Parts: sequence; structure tokens; C-alpha cells
Amino acid sequence: MIRRVTCLLLPLTLLTGCHHHHGSMEMPKKPAPAPQMKMLEAMVGTWSSSGEMVEPDPEAIKASMSESERANFKSTFVGGSNGELAMGGTALQMTGWYEMPEDQKGNYVEYWTWDAKKAKFRTWYTSDWSETGTGWATPFNDGKCFHVKGTGNDATGMKKSFEGCMCVVDRDTMEWQFTEKSAMGRFAMHGTNKRQK
Repeated sequence: MIRRVTCLLLPLTLLTGCHHHHGSMEMPKKPAPAPQMKMLEAMVGTWSSSGEMVEPDPEAIKASMSESERANFKSTFVGGSNGELAMGGTALQMTGWYEMPEDQKGNYVEYWTWDAKKAKFRTWYTSDWSETGTGWATPFNDGKCFHVKGTGNDATGMKKSFEGCMCVVDRDTMEWQFTEKSAMGRFAMHGTNKRQK
């Protein structure tokens, strides 16, 4: 009998415990966006991008190619993006595209949110080529530049790490440089984003 009563009372105790609150019964209020999100307002807008691979040396790569391969080799690329403050201003959302080999195109989405505990921005990235990445962006130079570092997978599914810097030069210009490491080797590139509107 004692066992049966215990079995009946235990679920009731657990249920009432789940609904027992200490202190105020008021619903929490939605927090305002972190003030640090204002650093990212300079990235809001529509941008064109141009970039160049600097490592491995493009000329060395071309020298190892056949004549037909050299004709199709490009060490420069272009792209574009649109940045907007999303989720009530708590996230920067960047959607964009970039050139891929053989006249193909990649599309991506990226988010930046402020992490108060780490005192830096947390980043997420994914593309329609199955590329993924998560990392951190640490502001410096009064929030005009960001040191970005993270890990992810490339288009072939191989693990990669990336590190670089992005700076807001003026209202209409951002400059960036990144190094990526994976099983395929080390790649370094730099480029410029120009405001379109």
C-alpha cells in the first residue's frame, strides 16, 4: 500500500514542483538589442565584392597547368551581398553570392550576434554548396575592424579552419583578408566590398 501511495504522489510532487516559482510571477520582458550591435550598422546595405587569391601563388599554379587549364584559370573573383539588422536588431544577417569555377555561382547566409559573456560576436555561415562555418568576431580599432576566427566544412565536406580580418574603411568601403586551411592545403585571399546603396 505504501508503495502504491508513493507512486501516486511522486508524479504530483514533480508536477507541482515544475510550476512552483520563487519571487515575481511576471513574464520576462524581451531584452533590447545589445548596444554593441551598433558596431555592425556600417555593414548594413547592398555591397559588391571583388577578391583575389594570393596563396598559393597564382603564377606558380598556372605554371603547373596544361595550356587548356591555364585558359580557364582565374585567381580573382566577384560577388555581392546585402546586410540588414534582423530579429529586432539582435542579429546582423548577410545574404550574398560569389563566383565559383566553370561559371558557377554560390549563395550564402551569414549571421552575427553579440555574446555578452565572451565580449565578442558569434558568427554562423552556410551556403548552397554545403559549406558551413561557425566562429567568433572580436572587434578592435573602436569597432571599425574585426578579427574573425572559426572552423567549418568546405564544399567537399572536409574540415577547415579560417582566420582573418575585416575593416570598415569608410561608409562605402570594407576591406578584408582571410586564410583558410583544410586537407587541400592553405589558401589566402584578400578583397574589397563597395557599397551599392
